[in-house]
Amino acid sequence: MAGYRNSRKLTHRQERALRALVAYPTVREAARAVEIPERTLYRWIGQREFRILLEKAEEDPLGVDQARRQYLADDALGVLHQLMNDSAVPSPARIDAAKVFLEYLRQTG
Repeated sequence: MAGYRNSRKLTHRQERALRALVAYPTVREAARAVEIPERTLYRWIGQREFRILLEKAEEDPLGVDQARRQYLADDALGVLHQLMNDSAVPSPARIDAAKVFLEYLRQTG
């Protein structure tokens, strides 16, 4: 996120939750998206460090768009990973998924 740098005080799950809170309109939807209990997310929001980073992310309009793209990219990569490793998926679809994944890595690497 623009304006967001993890001070390494947040866990990976908290980072994903932070991006989801910016990308989704409600805490409930954000919690579902990152597969954590809603009350856990509310507890994190109550923590000073997490709340400060959330407020910074919400104040930065470019950061909001970037957070949405990052969150959706994470989800898309997860889907590609599942497709590549699911033997029930036809081989051509698995190969296409692998190509897309590798192209993404090439562009971001």
